[in-house]
Amino acid sequence: MKCKKWIAILSIVIVILCIGFIIWKSNHDLFFRPHEELVYSCNSCSNRYLIEIYKNSGNATVANSITGDVTDNKTGKKRTFYFSYREEEAIIEWIDDSHCKINGVAINLAKDIYESWNH
Repeated sequence: MKCKKWIAILSIVIVILCIGFIIWKSNHDLFFRPHEELVYSCNSCSNRYLIEIYKNSGNATVANSITGDVTDNKTGKKRTFYFSYREEEAIIEWIDDSHCKINGVAINLAKDIYESWNH
């Protein structure tokens, strides 16, 4: 009888931990950031990368933000690489084929991830 009770308690704890992890992961993963209004889309000089910038409108409790996705046109892989809270627009400058500056932040499109609250 005690064994069944401990198994039930352990099962409940595991379920609660799994739900907590999913909630935590969704708040700390750029994949789950909003992508509302596409405001800019541009290929690099050699067409290796495609950058898409989205403006995310805030509301009464959340400020506006900018989210950026990069697609590697060679492999077809798309990932979110840029998220900046409390920004209205994105000014993009290409440094070379795989590097750009977004609002003054230099980014290597092959590997970098930028989140404004981590800098």
